[in-house]
Amino acid sequence: SNVFSGLRGSRALREMRRVLKPGGILACRDAAELHWYPRRLGLDEIYDKPMIKALGLKEYPGGEMPELARMAGFDPAKMRIGAGTTVHAGEKARTFHANGFLGRLEEGDQNRQTWLRAGIPVEEIEQVKKALVEWRDCEDAWYVAVQCELLAWK
Repeated sequence: SNVFSGLRGSRALREMRRVLKPGGILACRDAAELHWYPRRLGLDEIYDKPMIKALGLKEYPGGEMPELARMAGFDPAKMRIGAGTTVHAGEKARTFHANGFLGRLEEGDQNRQTWLRAGIPVEEIEQVKKALVEWRDCEDAWYVAVQCELLAWK
């Protein structure tokens, strides 16, 4: 995800444009928004903000992808912007999704270490884990990620 953030994203997209043959197509997709329901569990706030911070971002990079592509030299007239979604709903999907995130927040996991290096306290990590378990076990819970999908022709 952080490939498309800020200056790094602009440099990465410039390099992708450079190596494309004339008429070549760049196709990319990255998260713009993530939402956890029901909202009362607070996962938008307590999970997403630390994740963005741990990645060294200010926001999920998909929202700025069209601007970064333009700044990298792609012609807006030769770009197509779309959106995709990822949804996790139902007991099986919730369990798989939550357990994956929980595993990445366990002691010794690289993702947890990234959160700690970003200054996210252990207490906050434990709060996120508790909320993920509550979300996993809530039969009405669901999750959606909205991604920017960009096609750009050289």
